Amino acid sequence: MQVVGDAARGTGRAHAFVWQSGTMYDLNDLIASSDWELGMASGINDHGQIVGTGLFQGTTTPFLMSPINTLTGTNEIVSLASGVTVSFATVTSPGNTVVSAGTAGPTPPAGFSLGNPPTYFDINTTAAFTGPVVVCLSYNQIQFSSPAGLRLFHFENDQWVDVTTSSDTTKQSICGSVTSLSPFVIAQPTDTSPPTTTSNSFGVLGANDWFRGPVTTTLAATDPDGATDVASTYYTIDNGAAISAAGQFVVSNEAKHILLFWSVDKAGIRSSRRNSTSILT
Repeated sequence: MQVVGDAARGTGRAHAFVWQSGTMYDLNDLIASSDWELGMASGINDHGQIVGTGLFQGTTTPFLMSPINTLTGTNEIVSLASGVTVSFATVTSPGNTVVSAGTAGPTPPAGFSLGNPPTYFDINTTAAFTGPVVVCLSYNQIQFSSPAGLRLFHFENDQWVDVTTSSDTTKQSICGSVTSLSPFVIAQPTDTSPPTTTSNSFGVLGANDWFRGPVTTTLAATDPDGATDVASTYYTIDNGAAISAAGQFVVSNEAKHILLFWSVDKAGIRSSRRNSTSILT
């Protein structure tokens, strides 16, 4: 339940308030404009909109105030329009958190492009907060050619920063962790070419392509965008855990082994695991 009205301050001047969840909030603490002094709140509707009168630049003026959606506390989750969710670790002073989605904004991060339509999410709050903020954006209304490679970027200090923490292509949502709020974009890498990985195994060869002892294998990866675009190479032996390939590795126990290997480039694009070979020792 919410109750609105006015109450005298220590200065003797009345200020408009809203009572919510057992706490009284001065509406003047919830607005960013210094041109207003909200003196009386006379009503609140089922949508949380508050009406009243105050002084705007010294002149008595009616006002309509949007709902307060960010309250003090820990783990405060605010659901906004355009499929945006903002989760605050700690809110120290209440306020209103809003998002504005549009097609205009700073140049996308290098090596990435926006979806169709290109969408910028400008998120702001009048609440005071500390600790990390988790921002989750839905892209079910935005088309991407490579959803698996999507990244969430935040515009900080005049540059885009990759803040991605999780991505769900089934729910078409992506999340990131930040300590401030400003424009966000979901972007896909312009590099869509996977790397190619080859293997070379050598040892003492016996009959029927069996090795007569330990087998040393080297993996080499190339990428259409250049060798420096390869981020890492991995392999598994007999469907075991993935191992990062760092130079040569040796298989020595006697058996028929199945080697699977693949590489990932700096855009997060992975080559297929269908590359495989048999090592017979």
